[in-house]
Amino acid sequence: IEQGAMGHGMDTSVIAEMLKEANKAASEPVTEVEANIDLDKADIAITDAAISKLKEIMKKEGKENSCFRVGIIPGGCSGFSYHFDLEDQPEKEDLVRMKGDLKVIIHPHSLEMLDGAKIDYIETLQGAGFKVDNPHAKSSCGCGHSFQ
Repeated sequence: IEQGAMGHGMDTSVIAEMLKEANKAASEPVTEVEANIDLDKADIAITDAAISKLKEIMKKEGKENSCFRVGIIPGGCSGFSYHFDLEDQPEKEDLVRMKGDLKVIIHPHSLEMLDGAKIDYIETLQGAGFKVDNPHAKSSCGCGHSFQ
């Protein structure tokens, strides 16, 4: 983590705090979800452009009936990365949100960190891709794929 963060120009005090938090989290036993938010009310927004692109991808891959999984995983340059996937059905603990005719599945741990986020699909001269505006992200990496 330290080398990756330094390689992206992060300050040593930020790196030290990030390592301290990572070590603390790694030492705590994993039990059940201890939600700091009301998971029934928590939600994410997905723009029409993102839904349209997802539907296009699903059709191209022959997965028109799949669910769109949105998640947070440890890793990346800044501590956490966004994870998107297409899955046949939700897992038992997943939360399901309908966005138009798109079924979105999110694990409760991820929704805590994504509540209020907006997923968009953008096309610019420099490239195209899914963009996440996350109000819980303190900072993000220059690559745009990870956050802290």
